[in-house]
Amino acid sequence: MLTMFTRPVVKKFVHSKRQPTNADRVIGMKASVREEIDNLAATGSVVVDGKEWSARSAKGERIGSGKIVTVLAIEGVKLIVEPCAE
Repeated sequence: MLTMFTRPVVKKFVHSKRQPTNADRVIGMKASVREEIDNLAATGSVVVDGKEWSARSAKGERIGSGKIVTVLAIEGVKLIVEPCAE
């Protein structure tokens, strides 16, 4: 009977699938497009905080190389970005 109550607590700590990182600190930061972002061709990369990330456009538009974008979210190893208002 004791295992019935302790199992959820133990499972939470032993089988944690989420790995905490500090990568979410780039959300909201400005980034420079290094390789043109094209969701249909599955291409694009940006440099933010000195590191290069794969990137996809939030609304599906193409974003040219050299443009400045804002990071909205992280999905897996890709940043979801949108162009900055000029």
